[in-house]
Amino acid sequence: MNRLEFFTEQYHKENERNKDIMSSLSMPISVNTSLFVGMFYLISTFDYTVNYVYVLLFSVLTILALYYFCYSIYYLANALSNKSKGYEYSYLPDPVALEKYAVELEKMQPNDLQKAEKTFEQYLIGELTQNTRINFENNKFKIENRYKCHVYMLYTFLAISVATVVYGLNSYQKMLNQTILKSKTIQKV
Repeated sequence: MNRLEFFTEQYHKENERNKDIMSSLSMPISVNTSLFVGMFYLISTFDYTVNYVYVLLFSVLTILALYYFCYSIYYLANALSNKSKGYEYSYLPDPVALEKYAVELEKMQPNDLQKAEKTFEQYLIGELTQNTRINFENNKFKIENRYKCHVYMLYTFLAISVATVVYGLNSYQKMLNQTILKSKTIQKV
């Protein structure tokens, strides 16, 4: 494999990698949406009057889950858009412009077409190398942010899971309190 083929292959791999990364970001969007809905449900239906220990524990866990959720969203947004500057992928020049440059090289060196071809090949290798490097850095940054998003999604899920256990205990305590209240009411009658 010559250098031109190698760099062409690397250039195409980075472009494919970008497409794969972008398509893989739909899963964190869905999971974060589900986590938010779950947190909203728990927070809005929790009975804050049953047991103050459960209320305190539930509040701490939901605040922790919201904290992790915000970080997950932050890193997801970074993976999608790189804050305000965006991701600028680098591509080869227009094929018409490339052909025009190749013809100009041939006109400049009509007696040595091999040298013109070699010069054009060196130009292409330089463009491919530079563009692949830029695209590689963008992809690397996206992958790092996607990973951090996944980590904070997991932390959010764990905090919500433990909060759900506290939610269940609180609901059970509420049911017991209502049963005890009913039995006291029946005994008074």
